[in-house]
Amino acid sequence: MRLREYKRIFARRHRDEMVGRKSEIEQLLQHARNARGGLLLLSAPRIGVSELMQQVCDELFATETATVPVYFQFDDRFAEPRETGRRFALSFLTQLAAFRRRDPLPIFTSPGIPELRRLAHPRDDGFVEETIGILSDVNSDEPLSFLRSCFSLPLRAMASGIRIALFLDDVHNSPQLISTAAIAELLSRGDAPFVM
Repeated sequence: MRLREYKRIFARRHRDEMVGRKSEIEQLLQHARNARGGLLLLSAPRIGVSELMQQVCDELFATETATVPVYFQFDDRFAEPRETGRRFALSFLTQLAAFRRRDPLPIFTSPGIPELRRLAHPRDDGFVEETIGILSDVNSDEPLSFLRSCFSLPLRAMASGIRIALFLDDVHNSPQLISTAAIAELLSRGDAPFVM
């Protein structure tokens, strides 16, 4: 049985290239739609876990009306904690705006803060302004505090009535200042499903 093809936003491959992955895709979809807490994917490098997460996010973007999929890939080229936190927060806001508009274009254009304010759905205005306030504290003397504030956005979103399914990819590239376990512990304080 072929998997249904969705518009590629994050995925790099066509769905029919995901041979033998239907059960994993279904499990991740179920977790994103119905579960609470985290799901940790352990794998050897280069076996397709990133693509698997990207395929699931694309399907959620196309089919969900209530759960906002947010995909973030840690990048060792941006290992400085403030830059990682800022990238995460901007990506989070961008994907929220794109989902609410049912248009992936903002994800491809990487809008700045003024444009994100304009793109935000009116019901998300409070959350967006709170997040922009966190970003304005980027020059804080405390990089760990800033990073924690950024990675607590899923908790803040849920508290604002925004249901999120968070997919964190390549967590081994997270800044040395905060461990994968610390990120998982922080996210576990809320009800948002997450996969890392």
